[in-house]
Amino acid sequence: PAQSQLNQGSAQVRAHGKRIPCTYVLEGEKVEIDCDEAIIGLAPGQAAVLYDGERVVGSSTISATR
Repeated sequence: PAQSQLNQGSAQVRAHGKRIPCTYVLEGEKVEIDCDEAIIGLAPGQAAVLYDGERVVGSSTISATR
């Protein structure tokens, strides 16, 4: 994934949760994820895994939600 530009992919936040289409931006060691649909019950401290198709491109601990 490219730094400082919008990337398309999907995000998964629960071990058996569905992948949700999203856009994300990598900024150094941080990533901002904008999912195409709301994720109910999402909270700081949970993990998010980013995919490009079937390939895992990264993971992160959620620090804030909107």
